[in-house]
Formats: sequence, structure tokens, C-alpha cells
Amino acid sequence: MAIKYWDGGAGTGVISTAANWDGDALPANGDTIIFGDNSADITGDLTSKTDLKMVVGNQWTGSFGSSSTPLEMDLVSL
Repeated sequence: MAIKYWDGGAGTGVISTAANWDGDALPANGDTIIFGDNSADITGDLTSKTDLKMVVGNQWTGSFGSSSTPLEMDLVSL
């Protein structure tokens, strides 16, 4: 398990684009994903990943999905 930070490096806002994550690598199963102090409108699909933990910083000003471009993640109860 690792911590992966969103850096938006690809400039696309697509959660499943490796270049948008630190180290240009997608989060793996069990990772914690952190959206810190930048902004993006996040879309895409990470449903193939399991047991992700998501943290959104209080300086984040982007959005997560919309009716026309959804963000897809599976959520579980702990």
C-alpha cells in the first residue's frame, strides 16, 4: 500500500491517466489517493482498483464527475 498524490501532470483531469499521478503511475489496489491543493474537474474510471482510500484536501477546488462525464469508483463500507 502506498500514498499516491494527484498532480494533474497530463492536464486531462482523467483519473485513469498515469501522468496525472505522482511518479506517472496509477494507484494500485489498497493505495491511499490524495487530492491536495490544486484544482481539476476529475472524470474517468478506477473501478478496477479495490480498497482505495480517498483524501481530499481543504484547498481542493475541483469537482468529481458530472452528469455528462462521470467519475466511477467503487466504494465500500469499513
